[in-house]
Amino acid sequence: MLAWRGFIRQDSHTKAYMPGPSLARVAYSARRRNDLVASAQPIVDELSETLGETSHLGALEGTRVRYLIATESAAPVRVVSRIGKDYPAHATAVGKALLAGLTTEQLRTLYPREALEALTPATVATRTQLAAQLDRVRRVGYAVSRGESGDEGVAGVAVMVPNELGLRIAINVSAPSYRMPTSLTKSIAGELMDAAGRLSETLR
Repeated sequence: MLAWRGFIRQDSHTKAYMPGPSLARVAYSARRRNDLVASAQPIVDELSETLGETSHLGALEGTRVRYLIATESAAPVRVVSRIGKDYPAHATAVGKALLAGLTTEQLRTLYPREALEALTPATVATRTQLAAQLDRVRRVGYAVSRGESGDEGVAGVAVMVPNELGLRIAINVSAPSYRMPTSLTKSIAGELMDAAGRLSETLR
């Protein structure tokens, strides 16, 4: 089975087993993620310090978002790190920023059913509603969530990080909703776009 999956290969003469191409791909993937963390951590740290709120870098994995990097705010009341956790993509700012990079066909493949999981009353509940939100994300260049992922009283803004490595990643800032009113969204998005641009440069 390991040979069939490409994780090992057998020498036809010696019959000895050696690493296969699939194992090499796994190793490359792990190295690429380590390189990403090394490049992104200082930028996430700086973003958190500048805005005084918790920042994350997340990646799209199917219909979910996994958080790879986090820097928490120093404020006594803050959004805690989500590093290592995963959430439904349609219920987070990071997820919506990344889903906006998909075509209509790709979105329908990812979400074959109209109904979506509603974690809170604020969560987008249908694919049609999600598509409408993603259209807006494409127009303005950033995504927003407010109490949608199940973390009560949390708001977030996120921006996709364009790169040539094929990584579907986005950077975000999360804060208690009362410290992130809609009047601040555009200025926060501007800081995120600047950070995403700098990270994009380091990944070339």
